[in-house]
Order: sequence, then C-alpha cells, then structure tokens
Amino acid sequence: MGIDGDKVVFDRSSILSIDNKPFSAESLDCKLSYINEDNQVQAISEFVLVLPQNESMKSEIEILLKESKASSGSQKTDEVLSYLKDFYGKAIKSNVSSWLALHFGVK
Repeated sequence: MGIDGDKVVFDRSSILSIDNKPFSAESLDCKLSYINEDNQVQAISEFVLVLPQNESMKSEIEILLKESKASSGSQKTDEVLSYLKDFYGKAIKSNVSSWLALHFGVK
C-alpha cells in the first residue's frame, strides 16, 4: 500500500499475501486508520476493496467493447468506466485508460 497524492494505492501482490504466501480473494473488508501526534489511532474510513480476477474482467470488457457503438477511445473508456462503476465500484480513469491500451489497444 502506498500514497500517490491524495490517493491510497493498493498493490494486489502485497495485500493478498501472508508471510509472503499468496492467497486469493475477490473482496476484502478494509479499515484505514491514522496514528495522530499523540500516538492515538483514529479511524479514517471503512470500505470493501474489490479485487476482480484480471482474466475474467478482461473477458467481460472484451464483450462490452465488441458490443459498443462508441467510435473513439475516449468514448470506449467512458463506457468501460460506467460498467466498472456499476459492477465493481469507482475506478480511476487514467488506470482504466492504461489498462485498455495495454490489453485491447484502445487509445
């Protein structure tokens, strides 16, 4: 887990391992906490971290892109973002754009 500006960045491989042994999960109940100057723990947020399997999500997106009437890469990205929000939760547009370019050549 790391910080990128105002975002908390989760690394799947470090989250889904205990004693350097991987395990699988599709979602995790998470709590973010902050230790203040007095060394007291303050809760910041509770949420469910959704971790879809890359291959199954690729299959879903492939079907979506085949059925899409969108012509530009930007429109396709917006459609995928909408789909992801509906089924997995909010995604970061730049991450989705990079992922679509890598796996589907969408630019």
